[in-house]
Amino acid sequence: MLTLPNRSIVLLSLALFAGCASHPATPLAFAPQSQTTRGASEPYERLADRLLAGEEVQIQQLQQAWFLTPDLLLRSDVIARPDAAAGLRLTAFAGDLEALAGDAREGAQTAFAPALEQVISSGDGSRAAPWRVTSRSDAEAVLEARGLEVVGGYYHAAVNRPLSLHLMARPEAGAASAEWVFDLSEVFDGIRAAHRYRQPGSGYTPHSHIRHLAQLGDCAAITSAAMLILAKDAPGAREAAVERLFTAAASGNQIADSLLADQYWHLAQDHGGEVRERALTEAARGYRRAAGTGFAYAHYRLGDLLIDEGLTAEGIEHLETAAASDHPEGLRLLASLYRDGRDVARDRERTLELYRRLHALGDTSGRYSYAHWALMAADAEPDPKAMAALLANVDAGHAMSIGLLGDLHALGRQRPRDHAAAQDLWRRAAMVALKAGDVATVQAVARSLVHNPESLTDPEFAARVLALAGQPAPTHATRRQELTASSGQATPVPPSPQ
Repeated sequence: MLTLPNRSIVLLSLALFAGCASHPATPLAFAPQSQTTRGASEPYERLADRLLAGEEVQIQQLQQAWFLTPDLLLRSDVIARPDAAAGLRLTAFAGDLEALAGDAREGAQTAFAPALEQVISSGDGSRAAPWRVTSRSDAEAVLEARGLEVVGGYYHAAVNRPLSLHLMARPEAGAASAEWVFDLSEVFDGIRAAHRYRQPGSGYTPHSHIRHLAQLGDCAAITSAAMLILAKDAPGAREAAVERLFTAAASGNQIADSLLADQYWHLAQDHGGEVRERALTEAARGYRRAAGTGFAYAHYRLGDLLIDEGLTAEGIEHLETAAASDHPEGLRLLASLYRDGRDVARDRERTLELYRRLHALGDTSGRYSYAHWALMAADAEPDPKAMAALLANVDAGHAMSIGLLGDLHALGRQRPRDHAAAQDLWRRAAMVALKAGDVATVQAVARSLVHNPESLTDPEFAARVLALAGQPAPTHATRRQELTASSGQATPVPPSPQ
């Protein structure tokens, strides 16, 4: 079993090694409810049970009880919005799928099939068209009804979809795990409205809700809370995140297990000797556990680690598994290996296949790398798909791709030589990068607008944009750059793709 690190530990290495004992995956589960939470939830539970039993219940009274209960993970979860997609219509409400699935009372089992169908008809479980549900227990009931075993999950917040739940399901043998997405935005909107009603002027964000669910023991929320902490990159953040990841991994959440393995790998990169060896061992162990459930990210990370440690053949196998499930990072890394002939024989056709898959997936980084590789060489053959990938990125406002298109115009490669168009594109790339806080691209564009033939330069703009980025003004050209300029060749903006 997992030994959790002491909460007073502040060093990441101590926190990690305090909890690095092997831990078997267990079914995803919630932490036990506290007596306080259960007591405050009793009015809602009584009303929900009466409703499911077919008794008359005042809908407004049930709504109020649902909003006021502090426990949002109850077995008989009844959504307070009559227009919600999930569940069975009972008077004006929808009963929880999990409650119906496990309820032996007359009518409950009969009601489960149409309730499930109502959820299935609300989307297809993809990121573009998620299934609309009322709770995590609903989401798990949908997958269980389809014969799928949940092996991990996390919550995600976005502007167009305030709260969604992403669950990973164990795949068929030899395949990569599938991700299923559920939209919980309606529930969150109702909770936020109730919160604002009870506490006017107070803020309640999706992240607030995720932290609340984490406090209640939801391991997907605990994983998400750790991810939020890591994103802050503040002092002590990694140690705090590690504690949460241990908790979530102990419940069988393979996403947490992989993120925990990431922290071991970071530790190995920061140290040498015994600490490095122990950290690498734990990182590989965590990735292997998660990869054993088919988690594509774990296959990608394990493949990268093994190649880094010289175990190339096994590493490539894991990268191929990740790529087979269209995992973008796995596809990108594998493409770069075949492109450059690193650890494998250089293979142009395989590189082309992988990059075109990334283009079809709409992967921004993959499209940029594809275009840079296929279009920038002086002897490059026309590749309409690579140009389409680049233009798609330009339309989406990707600064490096905008700069790359400027490079092509400056050099007259795959596009007509047009220095005015190149200047306009470089200026546009600089402003897009500035808005995104991408200082590296701002600096690269500034160099191009200074260290090139006069028809391509705009030193005044370069100085202004660097000042806005808090960077020093561009320096005079070096002798090598002067020679480049005098030869009439442009200095491209973006660095070579990784």
